[in-house]
Amino acid sequence: MKAFVKSWIAVLFTLTICVFGSMNAYAWNSRDDVFILEYKNAPEGTVFADILFKKNEDDKYGIGKDDESPCSSVDLKHYEEETKEGYDGYNHHDYTVQERTIKLDKNCGLAKYDDGYTSLMFRRDLATAYSISDGEYIFETIALDAKEAKNTEISNYYGSLKVAYCDEKGNVLMVTEAYEPEITDKPTNYYVKADGQSLKCTLDHGVDISKGFGALFIGAAVFMALLFVVGIVLIVAAVLIVVLLIRKHKKKKNSSEYRGDYP
Repeated sequence: MKAFVKSWIAVLFTLTICVFGSMNAYAWNSRDDVFILEYKNAPEGTVFADILFKKNEDDKYGIGKDDESPCSSVDLKHYEEETKEGYDGYNHHDYTVQERTIKLDKNCGLAKYDDGYTSLMFRRDLATAYSISDGEYIFETIALDAKEAKNTEISNYYGSLKVAYCDEKGNVLMVTEAYEPEITDKPTNYYVKADGQSLKCTLDHGVDISKGFGALFIGAAVFMALLFVVGIVLIVAAVLIVVLLIRKHKKKKNSSEYRGDYP
């Protein structure tokens, strides 16, 4: 019986950890210190892309044309897939990664580009790193200085953006149409998606903890209550079985003694 109770307590403890562990995972679902830039159908010669934000007078994030940008390089990762024949006709895939970094001159085309929209990399004191992984879509991660602003704060401030496709020397090959993303102050995974000249932004807020916490807590409480009831039922059932066995044993013993007195 003691072993049963200990096992049941262990199960309840494990389930509790799982429930609250999942809540913690949801709480860290959003990255608000990066822009994730995806693009395809880019012009020939495109090596990377940059976000262009609408110019503001007295731009609080802006830097002058002669000032040094906090980031003027792009880390490139190219994945090559090799298929090899395995055992029993099954193939397996190996990937090799080629990495290199390109440095851009502060007087390159992207740095000088101005059609009412200017470069995040060169004209704002915000981005700290650019890294690209290729595929059907090119995934480019633009890391931000978290001390300066979050992705939604930046987007809300400028109100409109474009994407510039650039070659290895920073020349602008093509620019997308402008897009006005939603205004929000919620933490979000911020996806900027370019397809040729078209552009859209997807803001993935993940789980809204302020609204979902109550429902999750109530659900967890109900679930734990059900487990508790089931545990009580099992314990009562075990006690009844023990009582019945004891009675059966006594009855059998009394019957044996009765037969012994009267052969």
